[in-house]
Amino acid sequence: YNAAVAIDAQGVLNPRWAAKHYLVPFVEATPFRSIFGPLVEGRGGEWHWLAGSFEPGPRSQVIDVNGALTGVLVCYEQLFPDLTRDLKNAGAEFQVVVTNDAWFGRTPFQYFLANAPRLRAIENRTSFVRVANTGVSGFVDPRGRYHERIGLFEVGVAAFDVELSSELTVYNRIGDAVLWIMIAALVAVIVRACLAR
Repeated sequence: YNAAVAIDAQGVLNPRWAAKHYLVPFVEATPFRSIFGPLVEGRGGEWHWLAGSFEPGPRSQVIDVNGALTGVLVCYEQLFPDLTRDLKNAGAEFQVVVTNDAWFGRTPFQYFLANAPRLRAIENRTSFVRVANTGVSGFVDPRGRYHERIGLFEVGVAAFDVELSSELTVYNRIGDAVLWIMIAALVAVIVRACLAR
């Protein structure tokens, strides 16, 4: 697993843990294993990097960290609104993103990833703590504003009082239903326009 664990101040490991659910294709897991597996698995040299052998972790695993129910996202999972929504609906009072952004060097993708938790915070009205080894780290409030931000390739330590929230938003309750209704309406309009010719 590509996992995250919580350890308390006395050094005791929390029995609940979270692990990445959406694995990176080929690097962490072989997609369409029946097709691509025989091509990349069991080969030596550089090929072994294409045959990721991670397993997806449990979905929506909320960890109690010092009395606060915490949702954990690993790496690029911050891009998936369904995961943050599921964690909030499972009781997460705030969410944490732990990520290795070294892959992206000094590219604009670093800032794209750093801005993803801002949107997730607004959708769920929940705070985020983003910790990146080389990327942007900091605290995002439920309105999507960064606090105590540590920049790209900067070394630093930050502390901030994170606002906890158990209140569910409209998005938490209905998800992408409005989007699917709009897509269906657009398809209906297009079909009607084509038939009217």
